Amino acid sequence: MAEERSIDTLPFVASLNEVRETLVRDPEEYWRRVRKEGRELVERRFLQNGFVWGREPAPSAIIAELLARVLQQPSERARKRTALVPGCAYGRNALYFARRGWQVLAFDTSSRAIDMAREWMGWDAACSGDVDFLVADATSPTPEALGRHSPYDLVYLGKTLHQFRDSEAEALLRLLHGLLAPTGVLAISAMARSGEVFADVARNGVMVDTHTYDVRGFRPVRFYSEDQLEELLRHCGFTAVESTMVQEPETHSRSAHETSGDSHAHDMLFTIGRRVR
Repeated sequence: MAEERSIDTLPFVASLNEVRETLVRDPEEYWRRVRKEGRELVERRFLQNGFVWGREPAPSAIIAELLARVLQQPSERARKRTALVPGCAYGRNALYFARRGWQVLAFDTSSRAIDMAREWMGWDAACSGDVDFLVADATSPTPEALGRHSPYDLVYLGKTLHQFRDSEAEALLRLLHGLLAPTGVLAISAMARSGEVFADVARNGVMVDTHTYDVRGFRPVRFYSEDQLEELLRHCGFTAVESTMVQEPETHSRSAHETSGDSHAHDMLFTIGRRVR
């Protein structure tokens, strides 16, 4: 069975002393560096390690697709289902949705990851033409581009929301509210404020925002409790209809040419939301 990964095995890009000094000097400078240096780290990671989370869809993506299919209104089932995947990385979950018959729009800030996703789609005849991959920033996406297949029956935020500070998460959710169909499903998989990883991070990291810690140097992670995530959803026009804990196993490739590697798992808070207004 996969085990939770200790923070000791995660890559550092700067010292925590540098993080503390930056926060004291100018908190907004810290967040500017998060955006700049975080993106650079992600680009290097995909270049060096390829399919860093393996090629299988996340368990939360499988559950989200099934629930969205079941909850869709009978009158809507004749048309092709549509899904939006912000922060799609190299497309493992977006391509899974396409194989299941969905028309998908997926985007990520990493141009390398999107190149990988497009290449993968070219190899996979089962989903060719059913996914549009875009390079876009989830903190400031272009609504016109994201509305290509709207309204969406499913919006899947897998391991994405916890990368943002609260103001950014709220802005993204408000945008997604306008893109989700009235009977659509919002599915979120976010780092849970429980388990060994959270305890390790809270003990050894630097708190940079509400329940947000930096342990890798300008790579903060926001941890959510069920109550906190449900309150955020209510504030943005959603209601949480189901919340549960899910273990998300991962296999980290060691190089761009490997499909196997180190396996571990994270405790994730998996929440299903619906529009209320």
